[in-house]
Amino acid sequence: MKTIKLLSPLKIAVIFCLITGLIFILSKTMWIEDLESDPLLIISQACSLVGMTIFAFSFVFAIRTKFIEYWCGGLDKAYKLHHNLGILSFILLINHPLFLVIRGFNLQLRQSIYVFPGSMPAYNFGIISLYLLVLFIVLTIFIKLPYHIWKFTHKFTGVAFIFGYAHLLTIQSDVSRSALLFYWMSFVSIIGLLSYLYRELMSPLTQIRYTYQITQLTDFGDLIELTLSSVGQPITALPGQYVFIKFLDNTNIASEEHPFSIASGANDQKLKFLIKKSGDYTKDLTELQKGGFASLSQPYGKFYDFIKSHDEVVLIAGGIGITPFLGILVSNLPKNYYLFHTIEESQSAFYSNRTNEIAHPDSKLKYVLHSSDLQGKLSGQKIMEHIGNTGGKIFLLCGPKSMMTDITKQLVDAGINKSLILSEDFNIK
Repeated sequence: MKTIKLLSPLKIAVIFCLITGLIFILSKTMWIEDLESDPLLIISQACSLVGMTIFAFSFVFAIRTKFIEYWCGGLDKAYKLHHNLGILSFILLINHPLFLVIRGFNLQLRQSIYVFPGSMPAYNFGIISLYLLVLFIVLTIFIKLPYHIWKFTHKFTGVAFIFGYAHLLTIQSDVSRSALLFYWMSFVSIIGLLSYLYRELMSPLTQIRYTYQITQLTDFGDLIELTLSSVGQPITALPGQYVFIKFLDNTNIASEEHPFSIASGANDQKLKFLIKKSGDYTKDLTELQKGGFASLSQPYGKFYDFIKSHDEVVLIAGGIGITPFLGILVSNLPKNYYLFHTIEESQSAFYSNRTNEIAHPDSKLKYVLHSSDLQGKLSGQKIMEHIGNTGGKIFLLCGPKSMMTDITKQLVDAGINKSLILSEDFNIK
């Protein structure tokens, strides 16, 4: 089947922003004169229109579907794009009233109508949207909320968007005077609104879910090994994929779902997960009981799609980041593997027990265990020394964000094409 080549999500977003800017310019009958006579107003309006366009697109990339995963090259990339577009739209939208206030000082106009609610609904819509955006940014960047509380507050970003859209439609401006600009901004806003409503209302109803039962839970101190068996239709997962798990009927475990990589092989009857206790939620997983139930999403992840057409695969894992690679290695794909695993010395016994089966002398795996306590950080140079010729090899990374960023940069500096390097990272709050 021929693969359809799509423009990248970022390019589409940029094109929409350019169209917004062009239509805004066309809505001005005396563009140059307006810019010269009242530049702060023009800049403020441009920030508002482009900011709303980007804000709308940020909701598109928060939708969890196979199409979004394919289009963005992975859900983690989609979520990062959602996060970054949200930050960019906030910067632009906060500058909209800021430039109006500065303009008011210069022209000796009343500035309070831009920042405090009053008797004019059109202004109030914008002010409420502004307050909500500031609140969400503070909660996201400056306050370390528990994940389930942060996720709950994040659901209401669409309310800020709705008030912003209402402001856009009701304020006396170029949008109300230009039919073309009005219909374009309505079209863009409807894309964002429908994406938000789908994510919050339709997605929970339309997602494919699988019920599994806990058959084994072993606590290894900082790490947990969890085994699940299907109840009914089992998941068909590709090597290296992950699922979103929500544990049921356990009042000691928060009800939100989290992504966990599958450590078992593609043909295994049971799903196995290795989980690091890195936060309140994962620490609470020790409260799970054998026989309890869990609801699993359909599987996601692009590692298998990336490696299936290559024979030489370099796997670089940091700590618990080895989990998806175990799923790949135990699936016995006919490939030559290099596995670099950097860990703390205290974790060596736990991981050694899980790698001995796949690192036996007859396997096609070249395994390098790197102790960060004793040997310092794993470097791109050390990886290159072990693999020799890089021709025909691809590189997969999973682990702490700083490790993946550093090693990716070092590999690129060593001459590896960035298109041959793939990583997955869900540290995106």
